[in-house]
Amino acid sequence: MGVTMSQAIFKRGDFVSLSVEDINTLKEEVTKSPTKRYRYCLHQAHQDSIQEMVIAMMEDSYCRPHSHPQASSESYHIIEGELLVLIFNDKGKVIDSVRLNSRENLILRMNNGTIHMPIALSEIVIYHETISGPFEKDLMVHYVDWAPREDDIEESKLFLNQVKSQYE
Repeated sequence: MGVTMSQAIFKRGDFVSLSVEDINTLKEEVTKSPTKRYRYCLHQAHQDSIQEMVIAMMEDSYCRPHSHPQASSESYHIIEGELLVLIFNDKGKVIDSVRLNSRENLILRMNNGTIHMPIALSEIVIYHETISGPFEKDLMVHYVDWAPREDDIEESKLFLNQVKSQYE
């Protein structure tokens, strides 16, 4: 059973599963999303100590570089498509990159407040994300000031295309 929210569907129950039909629904919903991202939340509430999501992201989606508090960790596990994760220093220089796909790297775990930016390299990428909870956005997501805000459409598109072009 699922509960739909703005850009997420919460799967409810003592155990949850995700079917191929669910993934197909996710692919349909992501094309309608203004952020070009849509997710299934497998955790039951924002207060849960582990937050698990299956996320669909389209290739023109901009996810502003960000970090999480030092005490938290975050993992990505590729399901379908290709995801590039850029790792930045605090001045905005890319210091590493990891491609997640079915041929190379399948899982990435980031610790210690790593500044990162996920980028879809396929038309739609599907990945499983796990992050320490509870989730309080203002406390858990620290956006950098050297990258455009997501609501600055022109600048964020320019930034995304600029960094993406170096890795395609």
